[in-house]
Amino acid sequence: MRAYYLRWLKSAFTHSLGPIDLWTGIAGAVLAVVDHYLPALQLMSSLGWQVAIWALAAVMLVRLVLAPYWMAEEDASTIKKLEAARLTKEKIQSTKNALAAFLEEGRAVVQRCANESEPAPETEAQDWLNRLLAYLAAADGLGLSYVARVNSHQGIPIGMTSIQSKVHRNISSNVGYRLARLHEFLAELRPD
Repeated sequence: MRAYYLRWLKSAFTHSLGPIDLWTGIAGAVLAVVDHYLPALQLMSSLGWQVAIWALAAVMLVRLVLAPYWMAEEDASTIKKLEAARLTKEKIQSTKNALAAFLEEGRAVVQRCANESEPAPETEAQDWLNRLLAYLAAADGLGLSYVARVNSHQGIPIGMTSIQSKVHRNISSNVGYRLARLHEFLAELRPD
């Protein structure tokens, strides 16, 4: 409770009241009090000393009344910033989880390509790629720039393979460089 009242007073006496405003108001009030108690100096008229004091008191009273409102605004702004940071962390973690799931699915497709005695997993690979591209392009994905990057093999080293079947080998390499891109995307996302 004490902390609240200290914050209330601090907000009332510092919010939009700069140091120059504060010190000139105090100086005017002090001069008025000095003039009242030392009338020989003739600094102000007989009631002029009260003007500065009442003006400062009125401003401070209004500030004391408005301080809880200013505190609520500050709290709302802080809560909004913290919520945005939390959502950003949650989105990053969600994106990382989704990319990791695509990575595992893609590895399974590449492993199936290694078994040339079975038909090439063309539909499975195409379905995986379509879902990956749809996720990246979606609002909760990474965006269209990542779609372009995942479709480009530029900068990805070409691996050697012992797969003889051209269809199996093409699927394996096409999925393989996209898996390398997924590894890049995961590395670019901030760590946990």
